Amino acid sequence: HLLPEQVETVTDYFYTTSVAPGSGEYAINTVLEPGGYARKPLCHRLPELSKNISLNFLYGENDWVDYRHAERVAPKLRMNPRIYRVVGAGHNVFTDNSAAFIEVVSHCLGAGCEIDTHVVAAS
Repeated sequence: HLLPEQVETVTDYFYTTSVAPGSGEYAINTVLEPGGYARKPLCHRLPELSKNISLNFLYGENDWVDYRHAERVAPKLRMNPRIYRVVGAGHNVFTDNSAAFIEVVSHCLGAGCEIDTHVVAAS
């Protein structure tokens, strides 16, 4: 749980990054276009996680992050993760298709929310 001032800080951050003109997100696409490699890739660390945790991957349909990485690592994991791709969303799923984002997160948290397969593709 966040303190009220932390909620305000997070809210300000999301507002500012959503309304400000793009900069870094365009630069990173250009820099990483030929390819890149993480210093500590999650694909090497995720298999060490306990099978008692819930893990899901969430991508936008037009996300610059390649969802196929999650498809490759999923079989190596102790838990059974699901991979969600939100239709009509890019990397910022929570703003590009907020209704679907809430639907997926609610479903993952066990809120009994059914996933609309016209909005979200799950694997």
